Amino acid sequence: MAVEPSLLKDILIFRDLTDEELVQIAGITEDFTLPGNRILFNQSDEADSFYIILEGEVDVRKNLGTKEQKIANMSKGAIIGEMAFLTETRRTGTIKTITKVRFLKILKDEFKTLLLEENSIAAYKIVYRLAQILSFRLARISEQFVDYLNTNKVPEKEKEGFLENIKKIFL
Repeated sequence: MAVEPSLLKDILIFRDLTDEELVQIAGITEDFTLPGNRILFNQSDEADSFYIILEGEVDVRKNLGTKEQKIANMSKGAIIGEMAFLTETRRTGTIKTITKVRFLKILKDEFKTLLLEENSIAAYKIVYRLAQILSFRLARISEQFVDYLNTNKVPEKEKEGFLENIKKIFL
C-alpha cells in the first residue's frame, strides 16, 4: 500500500527528490501505526526494511550480556533500522514504542529494485542522505566516547588504545 508523495516532501532524506522521484519512492513506502508498548523489531532480527517516525516516540534498546539497556529515545523525523538495511546484516538493537507511533516503512527488496533501475537516481539520493546521517551519528558517538574517557578513571594506556581505534575508523 503506497503512500501519497506529498507525505514525503518534508522528510529530510527525501528533500532533494523531484516530484517524479517522490512518486517512485511513495510507490515502495508503507504507512502504518503501532500502539504504545509494542516491539517494532528485535535485536538480531533480519533487516527487511528501514523506518521513519512520523508521529510518536520509541526507545532504542540493546542487549548487553543478559541485560537489556535503553540507549536512546527517538521521535518524529528519526530514521531507524537503516544500518542493518544498508549493510544487509541483522538488527543491532530493539525498537520499542513508548507511545502510539506512526511509521513509514521502506522495504529492502523494492528499494534494491529501484537502485537497479537504469533511470532512477532517487534511491541514490536517499543512500547519500542516509550516509550523511550515519556519519553524523558516528561523529557524535565518538565525541561522547572521548568525553567519557576523559572524565572517568580509565587507565592512560587503555585510553590511548581506544583513541587509536577511533582514529582508524575515521582515517
